[in-house]
Order: sequence, then structure tokens, then C-alpha cells
Amino acid sequence: MLDSIDDGYFEVDLAGNFTFFNDALPKFMGYSPEELMGINYRILMDDTHAEKVFQVFNQVYRTGVRQGSWNGKASQKNGKPVHVQSSIFLIRDKKAETNRISWAYT
Repeated sequence: MLDSIDDGYFEVDLAGNFTFFNDALPKFMGYSPEELMGINYRILMDDTHAEKVFQVFNQVYRTGVRQGSWNGKASQKNGKPVHVQSSIFLIRDKKAETNRISWAYT
């Protein structure tokens, strides 16, 4: 289902490394899936925006409260800036322990 939508969706581990993404993310950002898998989300943005995303991830992690309609800025592989509207939330395992953070963007 996630691969049939045009919006990007990805999950990162608690260190911020990609663990999953749909087909739209690498296509939109100009990377191959192999280039993105396992690397840190910070590759998609400058240091200022990466720090803002970290703060949002940290807040979501600490509070467990989803961040809907968060606006940010990223950069495609070719350097072209793109504005994204995102929803960020926690993903918990079967024991209700947090092990991933999800970010869906449009």
C-alpha cells in the first residue's frame, strides 16, 4: 500500500538511520534505494534543518505525541531544495517499546 502512494514515507531507528522507506522517497529525493538504506536522515538536509528535525524527533520520542503538519525543508541529491509537510510519530514493538520513528511527508 505504501508503495502505491506518491507521498514519501520512511522509518528511522532511534539513531536516525533509515530502516524502511517506500518507493516514493528515493525517487523524489533523487537517490537510489541502496544509497539511502541504513544511512542517516541528515543526508537529506542542511545542518540547520537536520537539527530542527532532531528536536522534533526528540520531542515525539519523549512525549509519545505525534507531530502532525510539521513543515520543513530538505534537499534533493542534486541540491535542489524542497519544502515538505510532515507527520512524525513513534512506532512501538510488540512489547510497547519504542524502536523506530516514522516520518510521512507530502
